[in-house]
Amino acid sequence: MSDDLLLSLLWFVPLAGCLIVLLFPKRAELAIKGFSLGVTLVTFALTLVALRAYIAPGSAAATPLAQR
Repeated sequence: MSDDLLLSLLWFVPLAGCLIVLLFPKRAELAIKGFSLGVTLVTFALTLVALRAYIAPGSAAATPLAQR
């Protein structure tokens, strides 16, 4: 996954999720909570992918500051 796509998804997924929640009826509290949890878990998974890409061997973050 490219860095640009990953970073774009990290802000687009929560934004799309909040806009979709606005379409739910007020009385559907359980559905809103479930959908929000799902969007949050997807966003968290994307952040873990970003973290793994950031600290991957050979990346600038993997080398200590003293060795740069």
